[in-house]
Amino acid sequence: MIEKTIGTPFRRIMAAVLVVLLATFGLAGAAGAKAKSKPSKIQTKVVDRGSLRCGISGFQPGFSLLQEDGSYTGLDADMCRAVAAAVLGDANAVEYIELATFERLEAVIDGKVDVLMRLTTNTLGRDAGLPLNFGPSIFYDGRSLMVNLPGVTEGSGFEALNDASVCVQASDGSEEFVLDEADEAGVIVTTVSADGIFDAIEKLSLGECDAVTADRSVLAGIRAFVDLPGAEDWVILAETFSKEPLAPVVVEGDDGWLATVSWVVNATFFAEESGIDSDNIDVVLAGTPSLAVSLAFGDDAGALAAQLGLGADWAYRVISQVGNYAEIHAANLDPIGLIRAGSLNQSYVDGGLQYSPPFR
Repeated sequence: MIEKTIGTPFRRIMAAVLVVLLATFGLAGAAGAKAKSKPSKIQTKVVDRGSLRCGISGFQPGFSLLQEDGSYTGLDADMCRAVAAAVLGDANAVEYIELATFERLEAVIDGKVDVLMRLTTNTLGRDAGLPLNFGPSIFYDGRSLMVNLPGVTEGSGFEALNDASVCVQASDGSEEFVLDEADEAGVIVTTVSADGIFDAIEKLSLGECDAVTADRSVLAGIRAFVDLPGAEDWVILAETFSKEPLAPVVVEGDDGWLATVSWVVNATFFAEESGIDSDNIDVVLAGTPSLAVSLAFGDDAGALAAQLGLGADWAYRVISQVGNYAEIHAANLDPIGLIRAGSLNQSYVDGGLQYSPPFR
């Protein structure tokens, strides 16, 4: 629902009052000291280069997948495009850099990429133990199971695997996870060792195990694109057994760049909260938008945009060129079976966890 509108003169007066208050009480300076007391080095490099170097997988359906024409599609790819739209004015000014799991974090630390959008979980060890900063979570993932057993549905729990066999990967701790969950559910399972996720999927298709375990995002992508007999009948449990908040990653020490990347993500959330998408944003702004909407996307956005070192229309460009979060999710994740309804990835107004701080 679009927020209740406020008359244009009153809105502009309130926007002016906000600027005066920031200056009078030193809040503008405080905000600048945190984010933009000096220009972001990375943001300056991106502008000077004319392109955003964005780290992705390139092989993950729904998140980042190379197309025949050389473009990339997916949630992660679109978030790269959103940052480029905000900083450079062109969502297509992205240099996608494919990274393997083992090299992704080092690529951020070494400056090989400006930002990492690659299925990366925000954990205490990474946040505190490495020179990295995480932005807002763009997808709440979790370890689950893909099962090839009669009678199992998405709503089934771990107890449905009693006397079943589960393919596990020694390298990712999945065997320990499976045995712990089986013990907690009071069931008996047998583990079958697999050399990586694709070996596990092959064993599942051959009937050498009844289930495989990985994050739901990985399982859904594989099921959607794998060319194996019966794959369309494999069931991914809705229940998750771990917390995997996936978020953008930037190098530590450039708070201004962290702020820019974070508020680009927030803009996609806030647009959805406000009933704004790529199709109606021009109509909404041509009318009498609320002060909150105008401060984010409209005539009153300049003062806040300046604190990010961006043009006044940065958030407008994000939504008009890429879309709000609902559009991005529907285009990329719904087709592979990661339905948003009922999940943590809904907007907070629908009971989910996606939430933007206020634009003020």
